[in-house]
Amino acid sequence: MWGQSVLAPLADLFDSPEGQHSLVVLDVDHLTRINEELGRERGDELLADVEVELATFLTEATSARWTGDQYLVLFPHTESRRAASLMRAFMAHLNRPSHAVRYSLSGGGSTSPTDGTSNRELVAACATALATAKARGRAQVLWTGSAND
Repeated sequence: MWGQSVLAPLADLFDSPEGQHSLVVLDVDHLTRINEELGRERGDELLADVEVELATFLTEATSARWTGDQYLVLFPHTESRRAASLMRAFMAHLNRPSHAVRYSLSGGGSTSPTDGTSNRELVAACATALATAKARGRAQVLWTGSAND
C-alpha cells in the first residue's frame, strides 16, 4: 500500500525517546463528484497536485498517498500544536485561486504517545478526527485533543 512508506519510519519513532510524533490523514473532499463532472483524468491530475503541494509546502513532514483519495503526513519529533499550526498554514495555502481545479482537503491528526503508541492506534485516532472534520463542514484538519485551540 502506498502509505506504508510513511508508516514504516513511524514504527521506528515509537522506540525513540525523542518526544512526540504527529500523524495526519488527509482526504480529498468530493473527489467522486470531481471525477464525474470533470472526468477521471482531471481527478488524477488533482491527486498528483496534492502530492506535489504536500511535498513542496510541508518540508518538515514526510507524506505519501495512502489510499485512493487519502494521504498520510508524518511530522517526526513534532508535538501536536506545531503540526496543527503547519497544517493550518498548508490549508490556507491550498485556498489560493491558482489551482486549475479548485478542491479542498479534510484531515484528522493525532500525536504519539498521547493518542496512541502504535501505527494502528494513531491511524484510528486520525480517522475519528477526520470524520469529525467532515461532519463539521469539511475543508479543515481537526486534531484529537487540545491542538484545535
